[in-house]
Amino acid sequence: MTIHSFASKHRRRLQTLLVHLIGWVLLYFMDLSYFIPRLVKDNSEVVQRLALISWLTELATFYGLGYVVFPRYLYTRRIGHLVVCIGLAFFIHYLINYFSFQWIQSFSDGYRQLLESYVERIWLQFIQPYGLLGCFTNLPTALWNYAYSLFVPTILLFFKAVNDIVSYQNRASRLERDKLEMDRKQLLLEKNNLTLELDFLRSQINPHFLFNTLNSLYVRVIDLDDEAAEIVLKLSDLMRYNLYESNVDRTEITKELHFIESYLALERVRHGERVDIRFETTGNFQHQFIAPLLLISFVENAFKHGAGKTREKAFVRVEAHLQGSRFTFRVVNSVPTTGVSPSPNGGVGLANTRKRLDLLYPQRYQLNLSSGGGVFTAEVILDL
Repeated sequence: MTIHSFASKHRRRLQTLLVHLIGWVLLYFMDLSYFIPRLVKDNSEVVQRLALISWLTELATFYGLGYVVFPRYLYTRRIGHLVVCIGLAFFIHYLINYFSFQWIQSFSDGYRQLLESYVERIWLQFIQPYGLLGCFTNLPTALWNYAYSLFVPTILLFFKAVNDIVSYQNRASRLERDKLEMDRKQLLLEKNNLTLELDFLRSQINPHFLFNTLNSLYVRVIDLDDEAAEIVLKLSDLMRYNLYESNVDRTEITKELHFIESYLALERVRHGERVDIRFETTGNFQHQFIAPLLLISFVENAFKHGAGKTREKAFVRVEAHLQGSRFTFRVVNSVPTTGVSPSPNGGVGLANTRKRLDLLYPQRYQLNLSSGGGVFTAEVILDL
């Protein structure tokens, strides 16, 4: 959830809470100043007590039924449970009326003046004769109990139920639209995947053709020039690893180092004796794995920004060390003494490698780049 959507949701909740608060305060004062006085026609003490009791029962009924019972049983169509809950609420209201009207008679003016007030009449005609179960044994008592305690909550709950149903329908419509949109994106993704697979299959023609050509070239030159044949073989190995053995999550370190060794062999032929190229490994690399093509960018960077930038004598040192699960790969190369010094953060290739390291080895790697004194060093330490 974004910060904007969270703030918007929080704002809507505050607005709803404010509307409810204002509405219930208004309803209380309407009970106190209008409904109860006109109904009971008694003194202010009776009016205040009955208004407070009536308001509290309306409040409890609205939130109890509207926010607990309806979502669980009405909207899920569990009618049996709904009927039981409504019957229980009806009975609880009757018990509240029973004891409150029994208690409030002592405050009534009609009782004191030997007049039959509303409070006394209801108690003597509808409540007392039928006892604590009168709402179930006498129809007039049941009707009075509903009209007195549940008429207003019924109206409020009706509007809430309508609003909830409309909201649920709108939410369901949005979910359906979202599902259709996800299905559309899924179909588009599958279509794109099929297109990529088709393009990949088409692209296989060129590598196969090139490998066959290199093999033919190797057969032709092996009897004439061993060094040229070795170059063709190394180039074929590089391309095969790049195309067919690097499309996995992890590869053996020995294969990755063999790939780098083949690359260095081609660079030796390319630069000759002008560039001193050395490759050193220590440790047992068997049964150890690494993300493919993760290290080559450090080596390429050494030739691109070091030996390839000068015609003078240059050097490239490549080291790979394994101690336990700690793998260290270091490339040290000379840089031109004139011109722009390489950035200690590396170029685009090293930046992309840093992103791969963040994704593949989060909190499990160190990348140290340093430049000075005509030497650039790139060192990566991995916890395998």
